[in-house]
Order: sequence, then C-alpha cells, then structure tokens
Amino acid sequence: MSFWAELPEKRVADPQRPRYHFLPPANWMNDPNGPLFWKGKYHIFYQHNPYAASHGGRTGTIHWGHAFSEDLVYWKHLPIALAPTPGGPDKDGVYSDCAVDNNGLPTILYTGILPEVQCIATSADDMITWKKHDRNPVIDFPPKDLEVTGFRDPCVWREGAGWYMLIGSGIKGIGGTSLLYRSGDLINWEYLYPLCIGDGNKTGDMWECPDFFPLGSKHVLLVSVWRQRGTQVDGHLGNALNLGIELIFLSVLISKRGEGFD
Repeated sequence: MSFWAELPEKRVADPQRPRYHFLPPANWMNDPNGPLFWKGKYHIFYQHNPYAASHGGRTGTIHWGHAFSEDLVYWKHLPIALAPTPGGPDKDGVYSDCAVDNNGLPTILYTGILPEVQCIATSADDMITWKKHDRNPVIDFPPKDLEVTGFRDPCVWREGAGWYMLIGSGIKGIGGTSLLYRSGDLINWEYLYPLCIGDGNKTGDMWECPDFFPLGSKHVLLVSVWRQRGTQVDGHLGNALNLGIELIFLSVLISKRGEGFD
C-alpha cells in the first residue's frame, strides 16, 4: 500500500488543519517551487519530508512533493515527484527550484546537496512519474575563480533559441550573488558571470531561491537573503552586470541567524 493510502483519516478530519492554504497530505513542507501550467492544469512542487513533521536536515529526507489544481484553490495530490537516489548526486536531499516546458517535455531542474550540484529530471507521462537524467549532475561545481558561500536553487527561463539559468550564491567576503549560465539544451551549461553582486553588510552573505523576470521596461531580481546582517527587507534600482538592463532588486530576510532551511 502506498504512503498516501496509509495516511490516517484523523489527519484529514483534524479541525486545526488549514482548509484554504495548500499543505501536504502530512508532515513537513517548505519552499513551494516549480509552478508549471500543463494541459489546462496548474502544477506545483514543494520540498517535502514524508517521514516526519520536521525538515530533517541534510540527511536525505527532503523530497519533491507534487500537486495540481484547475483553479489554484482546490488541489489534488500526485505521487512524490523526486526522492533522493542512494549513491547519487542528490542522495542527501532533493532541493529547490524550478520546472519548465522544454518543447513539450516537462523538465525539472533542482539542486542535490553535499556537495551542492545542479540536476535535471523529465516526465514522459504528463508529470506522473519522473526520470532523472543519466548525466546528472549537469553542473557539478561552481565557477572555479570564485570562492562561493552557496550554490543552489536554479531559476531557468527560455530566451530566444536558448535557455538561461540563475543559481543562488554568494562570494565569500563580498556578499550575495546570482550566477548566470546559458545552454542550448538544458544539459550542457556555460557559465557567464554574476548577474548582480550585493553588499554583504546590507543584503546578506548569500542569496537563495533567485527569481528573475521582466516587469514593464525593467527586470526584477527577487532573492531570499541568507545570513542577513542589516535590514530585513531591501529594495533598490540598479544595473544588471554586463546585460545593460535596469534592474529592480528585492531581497527578503529568511533567517537572521543564517540557519535557513536549505
């Protein structure tokens, strides 16, 4: 019998269980990610520990949960999308961050940890089951000329005939950054440069979960700040390095102590 079928009925009937906000069938969740509209349905993924109501740390407990909705209000759970593979690059946890439609092939890009590497998985059956790529990790180390404080949470988008990826990171002794890559096939990636570099005293030592998107005549870079030493929320206008575009930078504090969930 599956994990889902074994869920005690009392959890469903629990009067303290939220009815409006999405949450997993049971136990731990954090970092909803990878939203994807596919064949008339909205899909969402999330970091999930199916074994306990706690994160569990970097011990191979974090999976990718999966649900879908037709209206963004009522959700139905699907089988767990990704689980750590023993001996694989994600053996210690399947971490954030995104899903894309690659010419009709649903594709997940995510971080495996210890060490932090970037991996890929695809689905050929409308996102019921997922196959991890044989060449994982597709990015197995950060840029060799940078001493980074983190290397996780890929944000991927299509532009022109190719793909671009931002990876949340930080440069030791300087501050948070988002590292820019590009690819023609989502498998072979070329590192370009830091899209934007922050001041560690103002916007933290490392930027997690970057998101990058156009907004009118500008672009927005949204990040979660790790090990913040200054204000809790920061926003300013600036220029993205080497791109020649005006940038709105927004940082959100997630942990003053630098003990973020991932």
